[in-house]
Formats: sequence, structure tokens, C-alpha cells
Amino acid sequence: MKALGKYKKHAANAGWVVGLNLVRQLIQLAFFAVLVRELSKTTVGEYQLITSAIGLCGFFILPGVSSMIMQSVARGHLGTFRKAFQFQLAGGVLGGIAICLYALLMEAQAEELRVGMMIAGITFPLAYGLSGWTDFQAGQGRFRQNAYWQSTVAIASYGTMIVLLLVTDISLGWLIAVPNTVRAVINLLALRMVLRQIPKDAEPEAGGLSYGLETSLYNVANSVGNYIDKFLLFYLLSPEALAVFVVSERIPEISKKYFQQMRNVLVPSFSKKAKYTPELNRKVNIASAVVSVAIIVVIFAVIPWFMPLMFTDAYGESVLYCQLLMGTLIIGQVAQTRNIFIISRLDATAMRNVTLGSNMIRILASAVLVPFFGIYGAIASTAIYRLSTAVIVSMLMKRYK
Repeated sequence: MKALGKYKKHAANAGWVVGLNLVRQLIQLAFFAVLVRELSKTTVGEYQLITSAIGLCGFFILPGVSSMIMQSVARGHLGTFRKAFQFQLAGGVLGGIAICLYALLMEAQAEELRVGMMIAGITFPLAYGLSGWTDFQAGQGRFRQNAYWQSTVAIASYGTMIVLLLVTDISLGWLIAVPNTVRAVINLLALRMVLRQIPKDAEPEAGGLSYGLETSLYNVANSVGNYIDKFLLFYLLSPEALAVFVVSERIPEISKKYFQQMRNVLVPSFSKKAKYTPELNRKVNIASAVVSVAIIVVIFAVIPWFMPLMFTDAYGESVLYCQLLMGTLIIGQVAQTRNIFIISRLDATAMRNVTLGSNMIRILASAVLVPFFGIYGAIASTAIYRLSTAVIVSMLMKRYK
């Protein structure tokens, strides 16, 4: 009965994550469908360059610290968050400065792109540097509340942008300012609420912050690996090529984030387990097989008609690209779930090996393949990255058995 209760709890948590995040993903998908209809491919590519710059600078807000907050709070060390969010905010300021400097280095004729990039830099600290409250709530197992808050952010920001796209001649600057401002306001409100829950004398977990800072350094490679393809496509091919690639990865990216969010539900539970047992491995394999079957169904039964419907025939070439990118998700299903167990260990060495190893391979593959093969090169580098991650994780799991 006790085991059944645990399964029900995990299922309930996963249900809230899936249900409310579905709302977020649908509103984001609707926004992108309106975006490609209302703006030219060039402008869509420029918009994506700005969001890619934001994503690239994500390592400034210390993603390793985010993971550490979730694990540490799950173990009862609430004081960890009070110390950690200050480092994340400082990193957010540095990230904002980096984006602003990038904007200043842009060519003078790209004035609208430069303004949008500058707004991204100015709003970056509060919009992204104060998002650690989501990790605090996840560590407490409050997935329902987390999903509510994040859904509110998505509906408010993307809903407003959809209206602006439909009724006004909106500029790139506003497309960046609206969601980042909404995100910043929600972050400030949520941070205030969380800090009130933490006793002022609560101590951080010993060694937790140093682990988070160390693993955040490794995430520099992860950020570069995730976004290098987009910068290469923009500067070596064209903004239009980037627009097509971004449309192609909409469904795969949404799916990937969904799987990540569902796997994150397991972090508090994994943090309390001493070993990766054969029984746990069997459950991971079964769950991964189910997800892989679902991916195959989406590739052949959904993408061929859904992509033209959502993004018009102007992006018809993206159908095949989308199917190929979706297929790469199958490669790493088991490895990504096992990697959640590694993340829950506070094992900086293992995190370094996974993050640096797989992403250095991806960066090298992108640098070699994208200049010669364009979008197909970007897809191939993604597949190589997922395969290398699977190999590295499989090798590292031996130490936890």
C-alpha cells in the first residue's frame, strides 16, 4: 500500500505538470502560428536570434544552482534558496550586460534588431535571474502551484503578444518587452512569497552552493551547444533559414520540454534513493519505451498535416526537418531519465562528464556540419549530441549500482 501511495503521488504530480503545461505549450504554439503569419521570414529569424541570445546567456543565471536548490529543498534545507537566489540575480545582471554589449556591436543598419536585443539585455536580470522560486516549489513537491504560476506567466505574456500581433504593427522591441516584463513581475511576486516561508535563521545545505556553482560552469558548454546552430544558420545562411529551422523544431522542442518537466518530477524522489537498482532501471526502460512509441506516432500521424495547418504552406519544407528532429528524441529517452538520477546525486564530476562531453561533441559537429549542409547539418549535430549523451550516461551509471 505504501508503494502504491508513492505511485499515486508521482502520477498526480506528473498529471499536474502535463495538464497545466499543456496550456502553456498551446498558447506558445498559438503565438508562433500568429507570428509566422503576421511577420516576414526575415523578421521571424531576427526575433529568434534575440531569443537565442537570451537562451545562450542562460548559463549566467547558474542552472547548476537551480538543480541544487530543488535537491537541497527536497532534503529539507530551505535556507539554501535564500543564499542561492542572490547569486542567480547577480548572474542575471552579468547576462544582461553581455546581451547589451552584443546589441551595441551589431551593424548600424540593423536598428530594429539592435533595439530588440538591447531590451532583452535590460530586462534579463529580473525576467530570468529571479526564476529560482520554481525550483524551490519543485523541491517541496508543490508541482500544482508551480504549474499554476508558470501557466499564468505564459497566458498573460503570449496572449498579450497575440493580440498585439493581430491588431497592431508591433515591433521586435515590444515582442521582447511584453513577455519579459510579465515574467519579471511574476518573479518578484513569487520571490516575495517564497522568502516569507523560509525562516531567517535557516541554514543552507553544506557543500550545496559550491556544487551548484561548479556545475553551472559546465553549463556554459550546454548553452553554447543548444544555440550554436541558430547563430550559424543566421550568420552563415540567412535569417530566413533560421526561421524555417525554428518552425521545424517547434514540436520537437515542445515535446522535449514536456519530457524534461515530467522527468523533473522524479528529482525529489531520486534524491532520497541510495542506489540505482535493477528494479528502478526496469521501470525507466518501460517508461522510455512508452514515450518512444508516442514519438513515432507523432512523427508519422501528426506532423505531416499539423505543420502546414499551423505554419502555412510558406514553411512547407519544415515538415521533413520536423520529422527528423522529432526522431532524434528517441535516441536519448532512457539516458535522459537516468541523467535525472545523476543530477540528484550532487555528483559534480559526473555532471561535468555528461555536460562537457556531450556538448563539446555537439559544438564540434555543428561547426563542421552546418556550414556545409545547412539545416540538415543542424539536425545531424542534434542526433550526434543525443547519441553521445546516451553513451556517456550509460558509462557513468555503473558507479550508482
